Amino acid sequence: MTEEPMRASPIYAAFLLTIVLAFGAQVGCDRDNTSQAGDGGDDLSGSTDGGVGGMCAGNGVACANAAACCTLDCTNGACAATQCVSDNQPCTAGGAACCSTQCVNGSCKPLNTTCKTAGNSCAGGGDCCSKLCVGGTCAVPSQVSYCTQLGDICFADGECCTGVCLGASGATAGTCAAIATSCSVDGTSCNGCSTTPRCCSGFCAPFGASGATICQPASGCHVLGDLCHATTDCCGGDVASGLPGAGLVICVPDPTHPQIGTCSMANPNNCPNNQPTCKNTCQPEGDVCHFKGVGGCSSNSFPANCCGAPGSASGMCQLDKLGVPRCYGLAACVMAGGSCASSADCCNGVPCTPNASGALTCGTAMCVDAGGVCTTTADCCTGLACNLPPGALKGTCTAPTAPPSDGGAPPVCALYGQACSTTTSCCGGQGTCLGPYPTSAACAAGEADCTCYTPLM
Repeated sequence: MTEEPMRASPIYAAFLLTIVLAFGAQVGCDRDNTSQAGDGGDDLSGSTDGGVGGMCAGNGVACANAAACCTLDCTNGACAATQCVSDNQPCTAGGAACCSTQCVNGSCKPLNTTCKTAGNSCAGGGDCCSKLCVGGTCAVPSQVSYCTQLGDICFADGECCTGVCLGASGATAGTCAAIATSCSVDGTSCNGCSTTPRCCSGFCAPFGASGATICQPASGCHVLGDLCHATTDCCGGDVASGLPGAGLVICVPDPTHPQIGTCSMANPNNCPNNQPTCKNTCQPEGDVCHFKGVGGCSSNSFPANCCGAPGSASGMCQLDKLGVPRCYGLAACVMAGGSCASSADCCNGVPCTPNASGALTCGTAMCVDAGGVCTTTADCCTGLACNLPPGALKGTCTAPTAPPSDGGAPPVCALYGQACSTTTSCCGGQGTCLGPYPTSAACAAGEADCTCYTPLM
């Protein structure tokens, strides 16, 4: 399957603007025995997998569509000063734009009749598709997450957390559609351990300064129930890796929207050619599991038996540096260039990222520099964000594109999941600089293994 080039979505553009302002303020499945999930085509615009959040483009800033603007009004390629007109209110041709982008018979036609899309007036979060009402207005997508929530306004598949935007055509907006999965995919709003359905990664944490919490992405391979485009995107999907459980999982195309798929449950029937790594039903290396130690949710439905050491009491289910409960069953850490499922497999915790052939391997450096390949923002060097379309395994570490207003070099702060210290602080809303689980103690002077994160909720 060929990869399409990633393009910046309006949400991603707003995200980059956010990083710049934050710096200034901080002094188809592809295996032969499965059908294919499509790769998204040209409309799979890039988004980031995390970051500062909470910002949108103001008056006069260039925009591709309304979703980038604080007012949800993009007119003649620039964000307008006037707030968009709410659903069912009067509108006129050439006047202020409708929040829905649709003025029909003199009235703004709603995009969604069950919840209010971004830009509409609201009395509380329960009115909004995003579940976030800010100053009497349903939040713009970039205030809530790095991707757009179910039912909210969109213009392309790649803007949506589910990877599916229905009804969009040119300047006319659509809404993000639901897909068939048993968990809440990365980027969707969540409510700690009480999230229903649970986060696919098992980890709900804050996004930006708006107060929103989202399901956080895991590094490396994609976990059970999360989005995928190819079987090799999934934990346990790459048979050639030789890791515990390799071959047990496939990428299953969505029955309604086959351009996107989800990672399946582990099943020996998925194994090609009777591979020795996948003769038992167990959770593959790097997949989510039922963590029973300090820091995990008190109740979850993740399978407990990791392939590296089956059994819930084996101790092979461990929290990674972000708090995602994952199977870790290797006898020794993996050296640079070796096969891995996540950074937890790699010696010294270096990033586990796709190589030139697309296979996940341990890197040679502690972080990925600008322009390098990433699977999550945590892979990138301090201050860089991972531009990663929903469901994709391979993204690019991206730097802010504009300097602070004083023209000087921006101070460096760490984004969620990135290394931090007493001298390099976490960006606003990006968690706290803490030592590793399970103690999660405040980072001490000289400590080398601190990360920006929020202890598991």
